[in-house]
Parts: sequence; structure tokens; C-alpha cells
Amino acid sequence: MKKSLIYFSLALLLAFTACSKDDQIVQPPVETEKGIVIVNEGLFGQNNSSITYYDLKTETVAQNAYAAANDGADLGDTANDMEIFEGKGYIVLNVSKKVEVVNMNDFSSVGSIDFTDLGDPREITIVSADKGYVTTYNDIVVEINPSNLSVTDTLAVGSKPEGIVYLSGNIFVANSGWGIGSTVTAINVNGKSAAAQIEVGVNPRTLLTDDNYVYAVCSDNYFAPTGREGIYKIDPSTLTLVDSIIIGGSPGDAAIGNGKMFVVNGTGAVSVDLNSFSIENETLISAGDVNSFGFGIYSIGCDNENDLLYLGNPKDFTQNGNVAVFDLSGVEKNRIDAGINPGTILFYVSQ
Repeated sequence: MKKSLIYFSLALLLAFTACSKDDQIVQPPVETEKGIVIVNEGLFGQNNSSITYYDLKTETVAQNAYAAANDGADLGDTANDMEIFEGKGYIVLNVSKKVEVVNMNDFSSVGSIDFTDLGDPREITIVSADKGYVTTYNDIVVEINPSNLSVTDTLAVGSKPEGIVYLSGNIFVANSGWGIGSTVTAINVNGKSAAAQIEVGVNPRTLLTDDNYVYAVCSDNYFAPTGREGIYKIDPSTLTLVDSIIIGGSPGDAAIGNGKMFVVNGTGAVSVDLNSFSIENETLISAGDVNSFGFGIYSIGCDNENDLLYLGNPKDFTQNGNVAVFDLSGVEKNRIDAGINPGTILFYVSQ
């Protein structure tokens, strides 16, 4: 998803000294009710992605939850994203070229969708029981049926799409161009036609919505900065750019909660008031307070119910990381042990 080419290159270089999947200790299967799901990317080429589950009621951690529920089976290689929909979890595995689907009661596998001939899958959004969309590096969005786990169509978008969201009848796709793209494609899901190509900042990777607007977080060109980095606000009714905020430090992953957006950049976590659409705190939480190894914050999730931020700490990319829990005033509350490179953080409540 979500991670920059700089992080990817670093992880690849360190892969040969990293923990392998053989180091993982598989615990007994868990039963989920209300908790935090942490998708650990693992390291490129080592087939050691994993799931960590933190039970909010018992305050206990279960590592390798997928392996525990599936007789020790590997989840796959480089888990980029996950979406929870109607009691199932759809996990996007980039290098394994598949979407693995699990029962959210215990993370047992219910099947997978093969992307071998469709390109490297990146991110996913589920629209309904029969429509979901996955971005791939083949410059397409793949339409899937989440119920029968089939591929139903492919839709052309811009270069090297990453983030994807759905709002007001359209899917919105961030065309990263591997660092040089600058557009978001809007596609009407009924007509399956490109409704608009919206110019934003450089290197859009993360897309979010608060049900009123679509927000594109743009990281800029890592090697030849243009100054067009930050948050770009799109009106879904007119499919036009209506505002932007410049945020330096290559902003990347982000989360929305209770009228605010929290954006991770090179210095830490930035707080943005979405009502006034202005920066509230340039460094709500410093990167060094999360990651003492100096590699920054890797991912972020927001708990709206308890006003807490969950920040992924990859440490040095070669060992198991953790997730640091902070309140919205920037005070650390807890640490949750995780797997290698905790990259996606979700909140799950059983139905």
C-alpha cells in the first residue's frame, strides 16, 4: 500500500539478515469479537506476512493468527492491504499475486482470488456483496465478486495505481506513477467508465474519505521534490479538486477520526482539522517517540470510539515490530507486539 519505494528498497536490502518465517511461533487459534487486526507485511520475497490480533476485552495478543487457524499454513508474501466486509477479511498479497479471504471469526481461510495474470495487487475497496475493486501495477483496477471470489472485469486507470476508495457511485484511484504521477481517476461503478481524471499533487498513494469528500495524500517525488506534497481535497459530486494543504516530509499513510485526519510523514504524525481544513499540530507525535531506530512510523489507524491512534513501528525492518498506542493529545498509552513491518491496522467488531 502504502509504503514508499524508499522503504521497499531498504526492506529488500535488509531481507537477507531478517527474521524468516521459521522464526514465527504459531499460537492456538483465536476467537475474535472486538479487537485490533494488524497486517504485517513481512519482507519482500521471504513469504513471511502474518496477522497479529489484539483482543481489546482481554488485552491479549495473538501472533500468527492466520497460521494458527490454518494448520500452520503461510499467509503469503508482502501483505499490502486488507478490507473487512460482512464478516470476511480480504487480504491483498502483492508478491504472492492474490487476495486471500478469511473468516473474521478466527482467520480461517475461505479461499483466494488469483492475480497471476492481472499484475501485482496493491489496495482494495469493497462496494457491495458482488462488487469489489483492487488496484494493480498493470495500470488497471480489477473488479471482483467478493461473494464467489471471482474476477468479473478489468478497468484501465493511470500509471501504477495505489490507493482506492468508493464514494457517491464512483471509485477513486490514486495514480502514483511510481513517484511521478499526479492524478486521481474517478470511475462510475455502474457504467464502468472513467468519469474524470483529477489533477492533484505528485505521487498520490493514500486515499481516504469522510463520506463528504475524498482526500488524496501525495508523497511527492522522492528523488526530485516538486513541493506538491500534502493533502488534496476532492468534491465527489463535481469530481473536482476544491482545496489542498501542503505537508512536507513525504506524507504517506493516514487515518480519519472524529473530524480529524492524522497523516504520517518523515517527522511523525501530523494532525489536520477537516472542518477548517487546516493543520492543527505539525508534530502531534514525533517519529522518534514511536521508532527509536530512526526509520519513522510505518502505518497508522484511528480508534474513533476511544480516541486513540495506533502507529506501526517497523523498528529496523529486520525484526518483529510493534504498534504504539497514543491518545489524541500525543501521550503514549500502550505497545502491542507485532510481526515484521506492521503495515495495515484495522478495527474489528463481530456482528
